[in-house]
Amino acid sequence: TARLARIKKPWRRACLIENVEALIEGRLWTSGDPKTGRVFTNITSLPSWLRPHLLIGGAATTELDIRNSQPSFATALYPLDSPELLMFVFLVAKGTFYEMLNRRLKSPIDDRAKVKRLVFREVFFGRPENGAELWEAFKSLLPELAAIILRLKQEEGHNALALRLQSFEATAIVTGVMGRCLAAGVPVLTVHDS
Repeated sequence: TARLARIKKPWRRACLIENVEALIEGRLWTSGDPKTGRVFTNITSLPSWLRPHLLIGGAATTELDIRNSQPSFATALYPLDSPELLMFVFLVAKGTFYEMLNRRLKSPIDDRAKVKRLVFREVFFGRPENGAELWEAFKSLLPELAAIILRLKQEEGHNALALRLQSFEATAIVTGVMGRCLAAGVPVLTVHDS
């Protein structure tokens, strides 16, 4: 109840309470986004601090999250013969992409989560001109990917990259991971990249 009290907007509190009550009563709602293929449920809208309390058939659940998922899916934007691709895959797989980018800033940020949010807002999902210093750091680290992103946003709109990455993610999770789990008889629910 302490966390619930910290939710400032009454409508958000009411939605969360309704969502939890629906889950307790066994009511699961789903919807899909035709642009990205993402699946939305009352599980995906649960805050992360509540998800560890979910049970399936009385059994505890486990959440597995793809490390650096959006940067991982961004590797699919490269041509296969790109020399930069190997470096980017290495940074993403090692889990040091955000740290390497942060080191290129004039004033590095102490909080990794903040760096990640800024990369999403100012590089992947926003307009590059709005995050000039971060965009310039990104461009100096990954010039080929920066050019691909810029071209995609100019040709298809600033949200094109977000839609494309979410579509890659949905395909991998829904048809790949979820499909294999269900085929093996493992009950599964998705929360986007986890």
